[in-house]
Amino acid sequence: MNRKTWTAAGIFVVLLPLSIWVMRAPDTGERVGDRERPLPKLQTNGFNRVTITGKGKSVTLVKVGEAWKLTTPMTYDADKYATESMEKKLIALSFGDLVSDRKQRHGEFEVDDKKGTRVVVAQGDKTIADFYLGKSVSGFTMFRKAGEEKVWQVAGSLRSTFARTVDNWRDRRIIAFKQDKARKLEFATAAGTITVARKGPKTPWTVVSSPISLGKIDQQAIRSALSALASLTASAFHDKLKSSVAGLDKPLATLMATLEGESTSYRLEIGAATKKKGRYVRVAGKPQTFEIQAYTAKRLLKRPIDLKDKTMLSLEQAKIQRLTLRKLSAEAIDGVQLTRGKGKDGKPSTEWFSVKVDKTGPKGKGKKVASTTKLSEGLKTLATLKADHYPRVAASELGLESPAWTVTVELEDSKTIELAIGSKLKDKCRAVRIGSRPDIYMVRKYVLERFLLEPKNYL
Repeated sequence: MNRKTWTAAGIFVVLLPLSIWVMRAPDTGERVGDRERPLPKLQTNGFNRVTITGKGKSVTLVKVGEAWKLTTPMTYDADKYATESMEKKLIALSFGDLVSDRKQRHGEFEVDDKKGTRVVVAQGDKTIADFYLGKSVSGFTMFRKAGEEKVWQVAGSLRSTFARTVDNWRDRRIIAFKQDKARKLEFATAAGTITVARKGPKTPWTVVSSPISLGKIDQQAIRSALSALASLTASAFHDKLKSSVAGLDKPLATLMATLEGESTSYRLEIGAATKKKGRYVRVAGKPQTFEIQAYTAKRLLKRPIDLKDKTMLSLEQAKIQRLTLRKLSAEAIDGVQLTRGKGKDGKPSTEWFSVKVDKTGPKGKGKKVASTTKLSEGLKTLATLKADHYPRVAASELGLESPAWTVTVELEDSKTIELAIGSKLKDKCRAVRIGSRPDIYMVRKYVLERFLLEPKNYL
């Protein structure tokens, strides 16, 4: 081997390790090893007290066993989901880059005493973490360890998890039990007390006692009330409100659920309406006053009549032979009569014919209806018509003395059904009376509009 070859081989041996080192070396500015953390990693079950301060107010949460409790500014059970989120976020704190080491920028990043949310984490009396959470920027939250000037990025938008109002740390559950354990429900209002019961979770409810005769009862109304009671939560807390102001010194209504074995029962007292149209409520024998939403209150407030079945009509659509609609006004009647056609065999067909109706009755020769789509949909609704509820106001307020519409249904067997629809709208419903029945039903406006077809569209 000549001298040049030996020289080249020597250079290669020298440069090879250097080349490998250069290839494996990090780029300029690339972090080597673990990312620097301004705070040691918090461990699961490694802390049992958290104090959060923001906008001059503090909340202290203490873990007792597996559950968290508020100890400041009051003693109260803490919300399970809020505290679970808090624990997870503390354990999973993941840091990004250093943002600033200048104290002058603490206000800008909202990690000072004025704008920041301070979080103090402790195990017993020993503080293991003390830091500020600030503004969120591009998926990161600004973070500063108490007593230091450096501001760091921490992954995620954490402020909403920690900067909660006191009420949002409180357990909002008012009553909680398994619905299938309920065996008896008692609804008490000014209209009387009705008690219903069932033998098992899959058997229907039956009336035990009622001040009025109901006949068939509305199973869905009972299930709705039970569902609301079994998982009842507060929309707000009213700690210092007097019972007389909340209407709970003389409750508007009470609802009691007795569970399997009759060893456990829950009695809810329902009071006055709130400013937000909800209701004040309280569990009997306990001092705390809550507020519940209007929709929930409606599900719970049941008079005896409200548990009556709300089925108005149950007809076979194919047996409806004629439908007469009269839209009434002080000046005139705008009406249409729709009659099902017959085939060559004399049996009802799918064709329909229309004639105009005025004060004196049907006029003219029948005209074939070009499209029966809306008519078929309307007949389907009419055949299985069901009320939303029974009136909560006097009949004189429903406009049935001067109806907006009348509807006449003629069946295959020559049976005739007459409906009168009230002229006044109440809670997005209109009153409906069927023939000589004593009951008045409240039906949703949009349901009525499915079969109250404009006469002009069929003439």
